[in-house]
Amino acid sequence: MRHSPANIVELCGSGDTGCHGWVHRHVAEAERLGLIVPFGMDPLAIPVRDWRGKWFRLNQDGTAVALTQTEIILLQTKGNQQ
Repeated sequence: MRHSPANIVELCGSGDTGCHGWVHRHVAEAERLGLIVPFGMDPLAIPVRDWRGKWFRLNQDGTAVALTQTEIILLQTKGNQQ
């Protein structure tokens, strides 16, 4: 599904401007920074980061679950840390 509560990340701007525009122009970097759930990927497999820098997994019901410290360490060792 293209847009669902589990893959929508609210960003400033439009698809061409602001943070939203930057994310769509730099998809690989945005994924590494936790700013996007790439099209076709399972949102539960792609954690995102909020404006405070906290990592979450997005659920289909629109809620989010914070990653555990262990999950964050594993994520960082995969190269997803700034």
